[in-house]
Amino acid sequence: MGVMIFLDIMPNHIEDTEWEKVYEETLELIHAYPFLDSVFDDATYDCNWKYTIQTKEREIRFADNQLGWHAFGDEESLRTAESFSLVRNLEYYRKRARQNGNCDDILFSKIYTYPGINEHLNSFTVNKVSVFDSKTQGEPFHIPLLAIACLIESRFPKHAIVSGDISIGQMKHAIDWANSILQHPISLTERADNEKLLQRVKTGVKDDVATLEAFMSLQMQDHSFELGTLIRREFSPEAIMAYYLAHFQQYKVGTIGFSTQLSNYVSLGFHIADACNICVLIPNGCNYDAGKFAKAVLSLEWEKILII
Repeated sequence: MGVMIFLDIMPNHIEDTEWEKVYEETLELIHAYPFLDSVFDDATYDCNWKYTIQTKEREIRFADNQLGWHAFGDEESLRTAESFSLVRNLEYYRKRARQNGNCDDILFSKIYTYPGINEHLNSFTVNKVSVFDSKTQGEPFHIPLLAIACLIESRFPKHAIVSGDISIGQMKHAIDWANSILQHPISLTERADNEKLLQRVKTGVKDDVATLEAFMSLQMQDHSFELGTLIRREFSPEAIMAYYLAHFQQYKVGTIGFSTQLSNYVSLGFHIADACNICVLIPNGCNYDAGKFAKAVLSLEWEKILII
């Protein structure tokens, strides 16, 4: 467990010259913050000594001695976590990327899959490779490192994607810091704008229920009436019912998972009566016990839901 940042890229869809430019921009951010690096010396003494230095471009031994940078904390607080590195040579990532993919938009690699997920969403394969997949533990270098990840996604919006234990607020903070340094500003991911995200999902998914499934899996906003309004405007009642039937069926009534699904449903502005139809009344629904469902409804934290 911990606070993580993930960055995936599709190196076979990125031009070497463009990658080189963005890598140089990451160096600008590296030099603007006291990132902490570590190096080993096994030549001076009879044992292997580990030293900490400020992060700069060097040969990265654990990355086949490729030229790049490595950071695992910051010099000011001396707080450290796990390692993050970036390599200048894009070919290093190409050799490690998945092959034979059928999708050229990395967005679809982040759809949460589970047993019984819509069959239309099981068919996506993306030729991606992980660049960041480590824990910052929320230490001070978390935001500057997130800024670097956001930079790469902003420059390659269809072929790089940031995820992890991050929020839209954190991304905005990171981008503001990066834009105070970079010559050409970067922008927030489309996943933070539900209108743009939905249109992007629709370009790759044609089935209504699958589109809703993908959209809800990828969107980053809180469950709110505004989000519910968008769903009701863009999707048919039949598609919405099919989506929530599948999700309510994943959990038994009385579990935390079911309560979370029910709370999210109501927070979106859907009626409890409709949830009752899906979970209890209609013959092809969940067919849950009415008493247990009523108890689940009464146990919801209604004050928080109404505030949302």
